[in-house]
Amino acid sequence: DAAPIRYECHQAATGNVASIFFPVKVAEDGTPNGTAYVAYSDGHDIYLVDSTDKGVTWSQPVKVSHGPDTRTSLLPWLETGPTPGSVAVVWYGTSDAANDDNADWKVFYALSYDATSNTPTFRQAVASDHFVHGSNISTGGTLGTANRNLLDYFQVSLDPNGAATIAYTDDHNDFDGHTYLTHQIGGPGLNATQSNVPSPGPAPTPQTGPFPSAASVGGEPGSQVTDFRHDVADALLVVTPTDDPLDILSVNYSCQGAGDNVQLVARMKVSDLSTVPPESNWRMNFTANAPDSTPSPTGDYSFGLSDRGDQFFVRASTDPTLPEFSFGTATRNSDGSLSYSIKGAADSGSFNSASNTITVVLALNRLDQYVTRGAAVRPGSTLVGLRGQAFTSTANAKRDLTRGGTQYTVGCGAADLAIQKADSPDPAHVGQILTYTITVTNNGPSSATGVSVTDTLPKNAGFASASAGCTAKPSKSMVTCDVGTMASGATRTATITVKPTRKGTITNTASVSAASPPDPNTANNAATATTTVLP
Repeated sequence: DAAPIRYECHQAATGNVASIFFPVKVAEDGTPNGTAYVAYSDGHDIYLVDSTDKGVTWSQPVKVSHGPDTRTSLLPWLETGPTPGSVAVVWYGTSDAANDDNADWKVFYALSYDATSNTPTFRQAVASDHFVHGSNISTGGTLGTANRNLLDYFQVSLDPNGAATIAYTDDHNDFDGHTYLTHQIGGPGLNATQSNVPSPGPAPTPQTGPFPSAASVGGEPGSQVTDFRHDVADALLVVTPTDDPLDILSVNYSCQGAGDNVQLVARMKVSDLSTVPPESNWRMNFTANAPDSTPSPTGDYSFGLSDRGDQFFVRASTDPTLPEFSFGTATRNSDGSLSYSIKGAADSGSFNSASNTITVVLALNRLDQYVTRGAAVRPGSTLVGLRGQAFTSTANAKRDLTRGGTQYTVGCGAADLAIQKADSPDPAHVGQILTYTITVTNNGPSSATGVSVTDTLPKNAGFASASAGCTAKPSKSMVTCDVGTMASGATRTATITVKPTRKGTITNTASVSAASPPDPNTANNAATATTTVLP
C-alpha cells in the first residue's frame, strides 16, 4: 500500500493519561474500518477506549482493572480478538494504594467480548502465580530515579484457540528484570464462539533443579544456580565465546558443621580458573526470611520475594583494596540497583584451579546482628535470591551474572524427629485395655532439646494410663509426654492405654516437636493408628 499523504492527530482520552506506554491496536474483526483500541493507566486504574471510524472519534473510557488486589495498576498491553468488542488486556497490579517501594506486584489479565458496548463486561484473573516485583515501577522512561527493572517487555498474544500467552518482566529472584512466559490453560478464550480453551493435558514433570541443567553447562551437580557457558560481557557489549575465569557455570550452596558451629558453604564454578586474574571479584548472593519461599511448580526457580527478606552475600576478590574473602549485606535501592556493604572477613575461602571453583565459608551466627526481617539464619532456614556475579574492579569492563536460582534449606546441624505409633490389640473390645506404643527417633545430625509428644484422644477412647513422663490433661482428652533432650540417633518410647467406650473405629494421632534446633523435615512429625473396636 502507498504511504499516507498526511497524518491527522485526534485525542483518544482526557484526564490523567500521561502514564508511560499506552498501546494502540486495530482489530481485524469484520467491521468496515476495524476497531481501534487504546489501553492506558491513569496511575491507579487501567482504562480502555475504542474507535470505529479510524480514530476520529472515541468512546468514553471504560475501567478494566477491578478489585482490592489491583488497587494500583500500571503498564497495560492489549491484544484484539476476531469479533467486534473482543479484546484482552494485561497489566501489573498491586494491592498497595500507591506506586511506591512498598508495593508487591503481580500480572493481571482481563478479557471482554463486548468491550465496545455501553456497559462492557470484563473477566479478570491473576496470570502470575507469584509476586514478580517488590518495589516501585518507573513510569518515567529513561528519566528520573525510579525502578526501571521491569523495562517494557510486557506483551500478550492469542493462540488459535484464543488462549492468552503473556510475556512479562520479573525481578523477584534476580539482580534485575528477566523475561518470563505464561500460557492460559483453562477458562474462556478470546475466540469467535466464546468457548473455553481446551486443556493441554497433564502438566510436565517438574525439573529437579535450575535451567539450564548443571550437566548441560559443565556446572557442579546439585547446584541451585546455573548459567550459560561463554556469556561474559566485555565493556557490557561484546561477548567472546571462550572459557574465562569470570564465566560462571554454577553456584552451589551447602553447609558443614553442627550445633552452633554450622557454616554456609558457597561455591562458584567457572569455565576456566587455570589462572586467577588480578583485580577480579566473585560474589554469591542469598536471602533469608523472604516471603513465599517455596519452589515453583516448574521446579526451576523459587517464588521467594528476595527484596522483602534479609539479603546477604559472600565474596572472593583479588582486588588489593578489598578482603580476599568477605561477607556483607545487600539492599535493593529505590532505583532498582543493589547496594553492597562488606561487614567483615569470611571464615575461610579458596581458589581451586583444578576444579575451577571459588569457595567462601561463613558461620551462620555471624549474620545474626544483621537479621531484621525474621528469625536468625540457622539449620532449617530457607535461602532464596540465590544468584552469582563475577566482574573486574574496573568499571564497565568484564562481567557475568546469573539468573536467580532455586532455593536452599540449610540442612546441617538439624534434628529430624520421626514418630511412629502402634496399637495392640487390633481389633480391640469395648471396655478392655487398648495400648498405644509411641516411638520417637532423632534421625538428624544434631541433638534435639525440649522434645515433647502430644496425643489428642478421640471421644470414644477413654483414658486409662500413661508411662512415666506423660501427663493427661484434666479432661483426659490430651496426653503430653516430656521427652527432653534426644541425641542424634536416640530413640524414646512411651505408652498410653485407653478403654474404648463404644464399638466402631478409633483413629488416634500423636505428634512430636522440639524447642531446638529446627526440624526441616516435618513430614514424619505425626503418626496415626486406626483401631477396630468390637462389642
